[in-house]
Amino acid sequence: MKKRIVITAIAMAIVASLCTVWSSAAATSLDPKVDQVYFLTGTAVSDGAISLSAQCDDQGDFGITHYALESGTLKTMEYDAANRTWWYAHEGATAAATFNAFAWGANSTCAMILSYAYPVQCLEAPVAGTIEVYFNGASEPANIMEFFITKNGVEESKKVTLNDEHKATVEVKKGDKLYFHSKPVGAFTDGAAYGAPAAYFSYSAIDAAGGSEDQGPADTSDVAMSLVAPAMLLLSGSGIVLLRKKTH
Repeated sequence: MKKRIVITAIAMAIVASLCTVWSSAAATSLDPKVDQVYFLTGTAVSDGAISLSAQCDDQGDFGITHYALESGTLKTMEYDAANRTWWYAHEGATAAATFNAFAWGANSTCAMILSYAYPVQCLEAPVAGTIEVYFNGASEPANIMEFFITKNGVEESKKVTLNDEHKATVEVKKGDKLYFHSKPVGAFTDGAAYGAPAAYFSYSAIDAAGGSEDQGPADTSDVAMSLVAPAMLLLSGSGIVLLRKKTH
């Protein structure tokens, strides 16, 4: 009996830890309003605009994910909470590709680039509709970076055409992804080159009946069940989940 109690306690601890993973995986969502301007960069914007980057503490908050693009592959950035900086680097590297919304204040941010990787912000459309988007920036040294957007992929063949004011109107379905690239195009030294991109978007129309694209990450409930199910099978196989008090 004592052994059974100990095993049951261990089982409950496993399930509790999985539930913690489940709850911590939930990100802050965005319920967009028509004509509300949302900045993906900066910290303090005017005219009623809302800075989302300044509020992102977890990947997926407001549908925003921070990546580094390395050899055509997206690498998920880590978060340095003390410095409020997203970063990616090879193990042992002396410099990192970073994205820091708090570097410049106002409406732009700091994007540090590497010779082998550069920062990419991804926005997953929370609802279907028409998005008005802006993206532009400057670099130091000058003219060593290109700032562009791709849709549902990072290939340059999927570029969104920006007009002379660096704006575009994009039709999106729920789950569509827009990638904001801060890409190096000139020679530089790692750790000594960066950009100051500015990006914002707003919905000019929302389609409440719009469909969705299967472009986004799995729902957190799917992730949680993928973790819980094996544990439940393990526990049931051990005769723990189905333990009942015997009746005589």
